[in-house]
Amino acid sequence: AYDSVAGPGHAYAIDATIGDIHLRSSANPAWPIGRPIVYLVVDIWSTAIVGFYVCLSGPSWEMAKLALFSTCCGPRLMADLWGLEYVEVLNPSPTLPFQVWTDRGEYVSAGARETCLYLGINFAVDPPYRPDMKGLVEVLHRIAKDKQYSFLPGAINARREEIENKPSAKESALTLREYVQYLHGIFCQYNLFADRSYRLTIEMMGAGVEPNPAGLWRFGHESGIGYRKSLSQDKLITGLLKRGSAVARRDGIFHESLQYESEIANVQEWTAKARNFGVMEHTVFSFPGSTSRFWWPDPLGGMHEFSLRTSARASGNVSMEEWRDAVMFDKMQKDDREYRRLQAALQ
Repeated sequence: AYDSVAGPGHAYAIDATIGDIHLRSSANPAWPIGRPIVYLVVDIWSTAIVGFYVCLSGPSWEMAKLALFSTCCGPRLMADLWGLEYVEVLNPSPTLPFQVWTDRGEYVSAGARETCLYLGINFAVDPPYRPDMKGLVEVLHRIAKDKQYSFLPGAINARREEIENKPSAKESALTLREYVQYLHGIFCQYNLFADRSYRLTIEMMGAGVEPNPAGLWRFGHESGIGYRKSLSQDKLITGLLKRGSAVARRDGIFHESLQYESEIANVQEWTAKARNFGVMEHTVFSFPGSTSRFWWPDPLGGMHEFSLRTSARASGNVSMEEWRDAVMFDKMQKDDREYRRLQAALQ
């Protein structure tokens, strides 16, 4: 596959799979939340894993965009969002590629075309039923599943029909964030230690290149054959993150019923204006893997970050999907609580 690619950063392959593991909720470990969807983004030339994203929603373009954001937003920001320990593995850090190799799934959509035009991404869509044309990312999915099956609680072997038909969720123990931390560890290990000695040319040997994906990635950029297309973080946020709304009320600023704060809101007196003129709604962008923050594009220019208040109803260590799950579970109990309250009042 890499014979037709000029160097690192020119072409990425992206694909999603169902994680062969059962997870539990961060809100209550007694709640099983099923199997996650794992997106992988792989650089074709160096074979390095440049980004990944784990979610609980089915494959869609909204989730694929988040995988691309995880790839090119910067490793420090991604480590902060997932609560990971920052480790410099790929130097320089990945940016948007010239071309992305995809299948004919969620990438053949109006939303994908709109995003590609906005960010200048070229999609190379494979013919139907030809996963072998981006076999590298398919194989890496299999390698990750084989590694976790040996020792992770709740992992299953989906390629064995008798286990696939009767998977057991009782053995599961990991939350979504803990599973992301595990994947981050094995992907870093792969980038730093996978054997790529068969790729070393005489020039690479003379330069002392490490025979691993991270070494090939670094050598390609240092020798001038790498491709980099850096965009501002503001454009990446508006182009790839999930669009939503935040409301400014007299008692605070809320997004998904969680309270946030920012210096710009104090300067512009959002809560004071809401007290005088009513609730105000603002378009914001968020990363669903973490409730810790969202970004608001100021119509006057600039992108402002809002952070979760320490007194909010959830911590920043849970995903937005887990928070919604807990809220809906609480709403299911509302009628029972009202009944018990009314019964007590009658007595």
